[in-house]
Amino acid sequence: MDDVELVEAPARGTDQSPARRARVVRVLRRWWPVPLAVVLAAVAWQAASGDQERAVAERLQETPGVIRTTVAPPLTTRQWGDPDSPGVLTSASLGGGLVVAAEEGADGAARTVVGVDAATGRERWRVAAGDEEDPRGRAPVGAACGDAAGALVWCSFTSVRTFGEASFEPVATLVLVDVTTRATVPAPDLPRASSVVVLDDVAVTVSRAGDTAVVDATDLATGASRWHVELPDPSGRRVGHAPDPSVVVAGHRVHVTGGAGTWALDAADGRLVAAATDLRLLRGEQLVAVDGGVVTRLLGPDGRGTARADGAPVPVEPDDGSAPGVLLLARVDAGAGGRLRAVAAASGEVLWERPAQVDALGRLVLLDGLLYGTDREGLWAVDATTGRAVWSTDAGSRAGPALMTDGVHLLRTEHDPERAGATVLAAYGLEDGERRWAEPLPQGVTDVGALAGVLLGSGPGRTVLVE
Repeated sequence: MDDVELVEAPARGTDQSPARRARVVRVLRRWWPVPLAVVLAAVAWQAASGDQERAVAERLQETPGVIRTTVAPPLTTRQWGDPDSPGVLTSASLGGGLVVAAEEGADGAARTVVGVDAATGRERWRVAAGDEEDPRGRAPVGAACGDAAGALVWCSFTSVRTFGEASFEPVATLVLVDVTTRATVPAPDLPRASSVVVLDDVAVTVSRAGDTAVVDATDLATGASRWHVELPDPSGRRVGHAPDPSVVVAGHRVHVTGGAGTWALDAADGRLVAAATDLRLLRGEQLVAVDGGVVTRLLGPDGRGTARADGAPVPVEPDDGSAPGVLLLARVDAGAGGRLRAVAAASGEVLWERPAQVDALGRLVLLDGLLYGTDREGLWAVDATTGRAVWSTDAGSRAGPALMTDGVHLLRTEHDPERAGATVLAAYGLEDGERRWAEPLPQGVTDVGALAGVLLGSGPGRTVLVE
């Protein structure tokens, strides 16, 4: 048997060789920048990624309908508008962050047009529009506002007679305001009307004469008649009176709604562009006719198209114009809940479709080619052109129909099971659908919505800015 020599081993963690220690020092001196460079690269990547995300959010926040600031908890509120003003009948978002509101007191008194800074809720100006000449026996029923040519904004006030031979007959009054002088501008004498709107430099009025809807266009500057059109509208009579026609601005045209149908007219010359029982304008200038709520005829911008597609239009807002030529329709299938389908705007060809809770679709959101939607208990995102699923996520049951976005999150009100079903505002990441946060609605707020790039909350007798 060979002899065994026991040799004492160096203690663990020590090196008995000076040469070896020197080599280790040289290696450390040579390679120590590598870990630091990796750390610095990771930090730089995160910073660049953050900058890119902020740039994308800022770009999306320029889209009409998108909230212009990133919403984050905790949610706070401050008063928006004048809490002591008369009831607001309507408001319209104009350029420059301005919201124009029409206010009217009881019996048509104290009519006012108000300009409000959307971002702060503070009034920029308030212009008395005058009382109705004879407000007795009249009740305000509505108003509309918008911008006209130059520095003018307009509001039309509508009231109805509450007694007499012409009971329930609506009468519309036009008010013009110059936002630079903050004073009313005399409106031209207009034909008696049940509804009036302004498009560029023309006031368009509509009234009923028997079985005819009479439409007139009047030059705002001169008061001269631009054109006059009579539309056959044999609507019959209802509760002792015929339904009164109304007119609205729709893109670069005016749409007249009567008892028997709707008409699209060119505001420049009154030319009839299209007529149908139910005309609608989709995604800018895409004119469609909806037949019976189940078939959509794709008339195109000029009103001459003949293509058809099964389903009724679904509103899309915000819509940044991506995925051009695509229209979204919803079709109810007996026993199957329904289908959401994308069709080619020119031909009606079905590009894709997916199951959908049609009664819960509400409004869709389209940004950067992705279509976002919600149903009663979840949210989803798909490629708007191909229908490819990007993500879907479960959520609490929906509390309101509005799906909103701040360019970073999808926002919606829902009932939170973790808070005993309390109503919360929940935020989900646009890119992955992950729930970022959920906050109870502020005290006294029962609903929230986006207007002119801000998030407004409403409750009994109050409107607040939610931040």
